[in-house]
Amino acid sequence: MRFLFCLLLFGVHFAGAQTAYTVETVPNTKVSANQLVSDPEHLLRQETVDRLNQQLAALESTTTAQVAVVVLPSIGTEDIFNFAQSLFTTWGIGQASKDNGLLILLVMDLRTVHFHTGQGLEGVLPDVICKRIQEQHMVPLFKEGKNDEAMQAGVDEVVKILTNPDYAEEIMADEFESQTGWYIVFPMILIGGSIALLILFLVNRRKFSDSKKPLSTPYGEMRLSRLGWLMEFGIIPLIIVMIYKNSPLFDPWVEAVLSLYLYFTLTLVHKRLRMRPVVERLLEKKKYKRIVEFFEEYRTGWLLSAIFFPLPFLPHYFLYKRRMIFYRNHPRDCEKCGKPVRKLDEVSDDKYLSKEKAFEESLKSVDYDIWLCDSCGTYFELVYPNASSKYLPCPKCKTRAYHLKSNVTLVSPTTSSSGKGQKTHACEFCGHTVVSTYTIARISESSSSSGGGGSSGGSFGGGSSGGGGASSSW
Repeated sequence: MRFLFCLLLFGVHFAGAQTAYTVETVPNTKVSANQLVSDPEHLLRQETVDRLNQQLAALESTTTAQVAVVVLPSIGTEDIFNFAQSLFTTWGIGQASKDNGLLILLVMDLRTVHFHTGQGLEGVLPDVICKRIQEQHMVPLFKEGKNDEAMQAGVDEVVKILTNPDYAEEIMADEFESQTGWYIVFPMILIGGSIALLILFLVNRRKFSDSKKPLSTPYGEMRLSRLGWLMEFGIIPLIIVMIYKNSPLFDPWVEAVLSLYLYFTLTLVHKRLRMRPVVERLLEKKKYKRIVEFFEEYRTGWLLSAIFFPLPFLPHYFLYKRRMIFYRNHPRDCEKCGKPVRKLDEVSDDKYLSKEKAFEESLKSVDYDIWLCDSCGTYFELVYPNASSKYLPCPKCKTRAYHLKSNVTLVSPTTSSSGKGQKTHACEFCGHTVVSTYTIARISESSSSSGGGGSSGGSFGGGSSGGGGASSSW
């Protein structure tokens, strides 16, 4: 009896074990059998697989679009999006000249279906339409355990959209009407949310302390005050929503973009105003280098602001850079005798630098400013690392001269096996070298067809994906 019980437990455990597939172990049935459905564990009925293969082969023949269906019991701990992107790229789904591929990936233990689209299909199968197909036609059937019917329903919708322009336009129109409804409701939600935030703030106003909580930054002035918090997260959004609702424009996308532009512009202006007292405080203490470091800390953010919001932040960025230079060259006094010091030029300051520091300057990885007091002969140096330099501190000598020296392929990848590459990092100053190897993903077989038609024989067309698509779980 005990033996039978153990045998039963073993059988249950064995039955519950699931094969975790990797990108490399998923059978490419397009190569092996010129079929578009890969179901290695036979999780779908054979008649369903045959019907899907016929349907997708006909779709490829008439439109050149390639739709691959992959059904797996498990992918282990791998993220389904990353898995799909890697599988799509490895197989090269879709024609290389059109990138018109679609991967439908079903992972049973995750209870998730994922659509991964090539860039050429994102116009007719955008993320929102992929999600719509899954939620309306597939997920309800998956919940009932009707996996074959769910997969068939999803493929049917994809084929109808790709082969019937009128049906595709109808689907897009329905989705637009749905979004238009949200366009009406969304501002009301924002208004209600803003009012709720104001009420929450008034009820809990004592919890919003300006100075008693420990600072996570040495620039306390950059923290929002109670009034600032109210302005940025309550009053300003409320005002913009009112402008948004009463705008004379008719295009909702234009209204949304202008509203966001206005909101971020106002918050950035407020941020710039908060920076002023920090500069004034440091200037009063004659901490000019600290001002430069403060400006450098926020410089990338202002550069992005200049790119995305050129008016008014593009002119502001150039003025911002000028102020950094001004404070870097600001007159200073000798800490020893109190007399003025002067900044040496790039040639004269070399004799005050060590070999390591002079070498860093020659690589432009670090810039050193030497200030000399002519009265007492005292000098001091100020260090300004170049954030955009390719050089990093050497793990051995600490000189900022360590970089990627070479990146070579040792073994070229093929369609059947991965390759191997080698990276060499070296310090230009002390010669310390670190060599590491890495794996190069195998390449997909390219189509032998020409003229933009479907692939011939057993291979995908060498398409690629920009990461479009959607996932749904149940």
